[in-house]
Amino acid sequence: LRYITNDTYPRTSLFTNDIYDSHIIPLDERWSIPYVDFKTIEDYYDVNNTKIIEFLELVKYNLTSAHYYMIMFVLLHIHMHLESFLFTTQLVYKENPFKYKCLKYTLPIKKDIKCIESLEFISINNNIQFEQWFWQGHNYGRTNCSNKIVFDNEIGSHFNKIKPFKVSKTLVTTYMFLQFYLDEGYTKDIYWSKRGIIWKKKNCITMPLYWHYRSKDKELYTNYFGDNINLKDIYNYPIIHISWYEAEAYCNWIGGRLLTESEWEYLSTNKSKTQYPWGNSEDLLKKCNLNYEKEWITSILDNDPILNNKYGVEQLIGNCWEWCSNVIYPYPDFNIDPLYREMSYTSFGFKKICRGGAWCVPDYLITSTYRNAQAPECRKQYIGFRVAI
Repeated sequence: LRYITNDTYPRTSLFTNDIYDSHIIPLDERWSIPYVDFKTIEDYYDVNNTKIIEFLELVKYNLTSAHYYMIMFVLLHIHMHLESFLFTTQLVYKENPFKYKCLKYTLPIKKDIKCIESLEFISINNNIQFEQWFWQGHNYGRTNCSNKIVFDNEIGSHFNKIKPFKVSKTLVTTYMFLQFYLDEGYTKDIYWSKRGIIWKKKNCITMPLYWHYRSKDKELYTNYFGDNINLKDIYNYPIIHISWYEAEAYCNWIGGRLLTESEWEYLSTNKSKTQYPWGNSEDLLKKCNLNYEKEWITSILDNDPILNNKYGVEQLIGNCWEWCSNVIYPYPDFNIDPLYREMSYTSFGFKKICRGGAWCVPDYLITSTYRNAQAPECRKQYIGFRVAI
């Protein structure tokens, strides 16, 4: 770290956490801060990038586990910001960043021949009299995900029990959620929690983010980076950009509930016997919708059965994040990460668990124990859900 320290640009007020640390600077204050000009940042980047490359050349034949952890952590943190860049570009600028690639830009929409109108439920341990126990969380002695690092909120493997339940084979689709909307689900408080009602009324929420009605053709559309997509063209695509409150209300409307985090991990590890839903193969991660390759979510009909878990549950990894019912809390014997102390603890007690990854994150971030969490009112990210009974 001393080798990488940048002497050319000392830590003055231009480059300290007083400006760039989102845990310190409230959102309302960020608009009035005198930021550094782009040329200065560009020069700063060039100097540091050169030093990092020199450092890697210096240690490449003697790379310690500490070096590897720090390098991978920084890379993954950059990818987290890339995900933020994507959903912010869609939310604020209504512009598609993919159109600047050296390829012809087209909307990533594949219209399906048939519409899946209802959820199919799979029974999990339905014929078993007693609860099923499994190991939840990362355990160095039990799993071995090659080239993966583990974050502090995953560590603390513990024995957990799962009662028999049913789970939807697929994620809830646009068409399915549309039925909730058409049944005036947004106006019927009976389906909403108390906090959900407060959030909905305070923010005048009447439909999912980006949905809008066009009187010209009397159709409902959603916005994809500034382009309008008729909902009919994405009926079989997982519903995304909805809050935890909206997902909860839909589950109440259909007579179900959100999966618990433990249930999701039980499904994704096949009772903690495999690293992934399909088994232990790292190579099959390439078949999941991760790595920004498809430029958006895909239809549930695009699922490859080889990626299913042993019960036949589909798309547990990739495509879009999945809301779980739980608030994030630390596992037993939690130890805060020394490199990025704010990774987890600032979310404990109020953010809701999201699992499984999405099209806009790299495959070397995602495992079956990786824990994401977002505020329950979050709608800007690519989060969907499935239903449990």
